[in-house]
Amino acid sequence: MATEVKIYETFPGSMSASQHKYNYGLIRKHLEQLLNAPAGSLSLITIEKNLGAKATYSGSFDITGLAGLTPGDPVLIQQATGPYTGKGTLADESEDMVIANGNVLDAATIRVYWQAVKSPVMGNIKFNYSIG
Repeated sequence: MATEVKIYETFPGSMSASQHKYNYGLIRKHLEQLLNAPAGSLSLITIEKNLGAKATYSGSFDITGLAGLTPGDPVLIQQATGPYTGKGTLADESEDMVIANGNVLDAATIRVYWQAVKSPVMGNIKFNYSIG
């Protein structure tokens, strides 16, 4: 069974063309790895990060305290559903959609770049991630 994946090279926001091209390469590499991986090999880890006290459209953060990572490896990361700390219990926060991608900086750190899709975001957001 063939799987078709469409990858769009442009996203709204203020990232530079070189950042878009870099992000596109990371996403494409990781999607190709996932499509060729044996079934059931993906496990996701959920984290919650504070994206700041002032609403903004984009930024980055680090996931630290890890061990045994290989620098340069891509990271598949997506926004997770709520509820998020400090934002009530309705679990509807994912309506404020955030796209993200990342890569391994060193043996203990992942750098994540994120961008709000429709409106600026702030405060805590949950993410699911897997290291490629």
